[in-house]
Amino acid sequence: MASLALAGLIGAFGAAQADVIIIGGLGNFDTPNNTGDDCNEFDIELEGPHCEDVYHTYYNPNYHAPTVEPLPGNIGVRIVYRNPQHATHAGAVEHFGVSIHGGVQITAQRFQWIPGTVGVPNPPPPPPPPPPLAMPIIRSEVLFLPSGIVLRETVENVDQYGRSVWIKRSETTANREVALEELMPGDPLIQGATPIDVEFERLHPGELMIEEEDADSLAELSSHVMVYEVYSDNNGVPGVLLNTMLMASVTQSTACPQQYLPYFTEQPVDVWAPPGEAFITFSVAADGPDPESYGDIEYQWRHEGADMPGEDNPTLEIDHVDNTTAGAYTCVIRNGCGSVSSDAAYLRIEIPACPGDINGDGEVNQADLGMLLPHFGMSNGATPADGDLDGDQDVDQADLGILLSNFGSQCR
Repeated sequence: MASLALAGLIGAFGAAQADVIIIGGLGNFDTPNNTGDDCNEFDIELEGPHCEDVYHTYYNPNYHAPTVEPLPGNIGVRIVYRNPQHATHAGAVEHFGVSIHGGVQITAQRFQWIPGTVGVPNPPPPPPPPPPLAMPIIRSEVLFLPSGIVLRETVENVDQYGRSVWIKRSETTANREVALEELMPGDPLIQGATPIDVEFERLHPGELMIEEEDADSLAELSSHVMVYEVYSDNNGVPGVLLNTMLMASVTQSTACPQQYLPYFTEQPVDVWAPPGEAFITFSVAADGPDPESYGDIEYQWRHEGADMPGEDNPTLEIDHVDNTTAGAYTCVIRNGCGSVSSDAAYLRIEIPACPGDINGDGEVNQADLGMLLPHFGMSNGATPADGDLDGDQDVDQADLGILLSNFGSQCR
């Protein structure tokens, strides 16, 4: 699976020189459904990052916005694209993406299609073993060398079963922060990328592929975009296309050493609110070096990675909760040295418990139907755990109708 890892700063100049730091990493993926079955869910699992490290996700027109949830034990994050009313047929290609703060190390990763068809709930996910072939891990880091500052991209084959992959790379640079939505194969930015490899490059297990760029030549704010086409190995020659990974390292050249940047003393926190709720607030607190020497701290709030015009105070107020205002919020603080982004905080819409969720797992699915049917016909004393959904102490056609009318619903 593809890594979105962007390694943090690993060195620094003396006090009189500027720094270059990675402030964000974006990854978009063209992913064919190679399961041989229809699927209605795609999961991205990243070990290392946490939910607050994800500040934007790609909105897929078929699967809509994904959910972002912690992995068991809070060892990482799972990005779940799910739509019971859509089926990605075998061989079809879908596009998914995620943006993660710079400096976050990804130690393991998995991509996974979940079989399912329209109107039919997904089966339980398979056990944790990795997919048949792990995608390479991609890391970005800034190196401070005697010859100057270097932005290094490293690709590593981490397949634990000792299998090779084939890779073809291309690259481009933009003197701005690119958007996640631009990391698409048909976008002009990507179509204008320059090939690095004329021929396919074979990457053996444990082997590294390294690309370096002179960071001294980068603009104050710059995005280095890499396109990786990853193919299977078919007896020593490139096989089928497994994934097209589009990665961007966003760097910032600061006007003075990193220790003089502003910093957060209070991060924003997640908010749950019902639809239509007004006056939801996010807030941060920040501090920094002497403003007379390095300037006052300025604030800029972002929603899903995009600046919110006029929202330049430590507190952000949301005047209406709906699908357009839900999502990830971050605050960027800036002084005369440079800028720093906060952790992501999420505005999540509270979904009331839906009738039919007998086992309380947040979904009305086959498991609930399996709990109701053995008690069908029970009367005079049936409980909600038996399937009495209308409170009449019977489990009958009315209760079955309630469950089926909500089948596939997700609840909080």
